[in-house]
Amino acid sequence: MPRPRIKSRLIIAAPNVPSPLPVEFTGGFFKFLSPMFQQKRKKLKNIFKSQKYSENHISKFQTILQDYEKSIHDRPEDISLPLWIQLFQSVKMNNSP
Repeated sequence: MPRPRIKSRLIIAAPNVPSPLPVEFTGGFFKFLSPMFQQKRKKLKNIFKSQKYSENHISKFQTILQDYEKSIHDRPEDISLPLWIQLFQSVKMNNSP
């Protein structure tokens, strides 16, 4: 099977993540993830605000990121795939941004 034509380092690294992944790679995950990489060189904090996530979501994101020694002042490309999955699951549990 040919590799997908995706330039994101995060998606290219996906085959290196141990199986099974804790979440299915559905349209919802990519709908959540895509805007994070569309705005080049922006910090997560600004992207979360531009995507209109509530302050409650942003504080949850910040808590999850801090557990992995990351912050909302990092760039999307600095976040690992398992961490993106956790961020997605936190949004999914609360239903929407």
